[in-house]
Amino acid sequence: MWCETGSNDLKGRLNDYITYFEGTCEFCLNNMGIQQYLSFIESNLEKTAGYDDETILLLYYDLGVIYYKLDRLDEALDAWEKALGYALKIGDRVFSAKLKSYMAIYYYEKGDREKSKKLFDEATRVFEALNRYDELALHYINILWYKRYEEDKTEVIDYMDKAFEYVQKSDSVRNGRVYLHLGYIYKTIFNDFLKGVKYLGMAQEICRRANNIEMESMTLHVLADGYLQLFHYDEALEIYETLKEPRYRNITANLKCMMLANVTGCYLSTGRIEEGLAAIDNMREYIDFAQTNIREEFECVHEWLLATYLLASGGDVRDVESLLTEAEKIYAENKKGFPIDYFDYHLADSWRSFFLIRQDMDRALEYAQKQYECSKSCGKSAQKYSAGKLASLYGLLGNREQAQHYREIESGYADDLAKTDLIPQYDRLFEEFQARSKERRDAEEKAKASAGKYGDPLTGFRNGDFLNELRSKKKGFFASGRDAVICVDIDCSGQYKESYGADELEKCIVRVADIIRQIAADYDENKLTICRIAGDEFVFVLKDTDKFTVRDLAEKVVSEVRAAQIHNNASDVSPYVTVSAGYDLGEPKERINYIMDRASLALHDAKEAGKGKAVSWK
Repeated sequence: MWCETGSNDLKGRLNDYITYFEGTCEFCLNNMGIQQYLSFIESNLEKTAGYDDETILLLYYDLGVIYYKLDRLDEALDAWEKALGYALKIGDRVFSAKLKSYMAIYYYEKGDREKSKKLFDEATRVFEALNRYDELALHYINILWYKRYEEDKTEVIDYMDKAFEYVQKSDSVRNGRVYLHLGYIYKTIFNDFLKGVKYLGMAQEICRRANNIEMESMTLHVLADGYLQLFHYDEALEIYETLKEPRYRNITANLKCMMLANVTGCYLSTGRIEEGLAAIDNMREYIDFAQTNIREEFECVHEWLLATYLLASGGDVRDVESLLTEAEKIYAENKKGFPIDYFDYHLADSWRSFFLIRQDMDRALEYAQKQYECSKSCGKSAQKYSAGKLASLYGLLGNREQAQHYREIESGYADDLAKTDLIPQYDRLFEEFQARSKERRDAEEKAKASAGKYGDPLTGFRNGDFLNELRSKKKGFFASGRDAVICVDIDCSGQYKESYGADELEKCIVRVADIIRQIAADYDENKLTICRIAGDEFVFVLKDTDKFTVRDLAEKVVSEVRAAQIHNNASDVSPYVTVSAGYDLGEPKERINYIMDRASLALHDAKEAGKGKAVSWK
């Protein structure tokens, strides 16, 4: 988990969950993970007799937030009401306010705006009195996610200004979500992506620092989507190419499905038909792993994309009508929180193309008019496009007056776009994006080059050749003090490979390496060297250290890998991936070779003792 501290006590773990769920947007949560957290919370709620009131409060609070993320609002309210009882009992004003903030969302969704406003204002007063700017920023952005579609945007704008005011005063890992949603709302609701892009940039930087790869990827997806809506397909595809870099390989199925839907649209719109079909097939592979409460919507998008492919390929279109009908049906039942913006606009465009191919000009005109009406919510580029389609249809029907009317409208939108200098501004943004991407790639290449023959390309750590050089040294590698070695190995990796495949094992190794890298960031890089050897084994070499530091580091690696809850059905130790560790502290100036051998034997003892443990050489 990107923000877990590796807390061993229950309260620490529950607070880690709060940071995670409140700092990650709904589309960025992996369904497998959230179900595991739900099972953990529910199992602990079955044994509350031994817990104090604060722990029970945290359990019910987390339970409510999980239900909220899964769109099970009635169950969320029940959990929050129980949590509120405990918060009032122990006099926790912050949690009382946090709970009222979420309950305000519940009543807003149920249409009780008066009760919603009362709870919202009560929470606001508490947060303001305590100067809790991080809570205030989330407080406003959470309800904005539901209020953003209000016809009267006065309060929406006011709440967005408040969210921005408070997020500037706050320093929280959760701010990435606030900035992401601000950027998304400006882009989607107000068609002002240029204003939103600055918030997306802030979100990306915060997520990168916090190692929240999922949300960082989402910011890039929103940026690419902005280009797609301007019909700048090549620019959008270049951003999606960036997301093929190794650091993004483990993003969730939810986000992969959304990205592939856009990538398909880019390919089909630029005549790269077979690449579009490959993207559709790729999306199909991820849908079954998407979050359960969004899976049907992705099925709908997939049906629509298949229909779009058939229309673009010029082949047999007999299946198009049934595919579009099914997509339309699912969309009508699941409009709220749909993963593709302005889907009614896109559906109307596909129907228009279908009836045009069928030479049913009346139905084609009907959907062209519907598309034009829908485009009024999408921005001027979409309005220009749909006005042009209407003009063409009226021309085919011989209605010159209407054709000319919509040509003038199309021309007017083109002039408006030119006057606002929108396209050049997007071009400058894209140049900046390319420059940042090149700078990052150059830095990575420089790091690889400096590593030379001793660099491990998969993890970025040192490799086995480097470790062999250490083993050949005649005396202590670090000249003075006591050196130490920790050997870490992924448990049950052979079974993992058999169950999930070699590619997934490689991804698992990268996940574990990322966790190790986060832990290593707290140590002096001049005193700690990490190597990857034998595929799934890591070796830590520490300079001038003591037994407490070595022990704590080994135990932290074991506990944080377990806490990350990387699913592993093949393990005979745990439902999650675990690692074992063996460590040894040498005598002053002792050869590193000897210390390494003893640490390796200690690793063997850890495996024999049941795995998932850190064991010292006796």
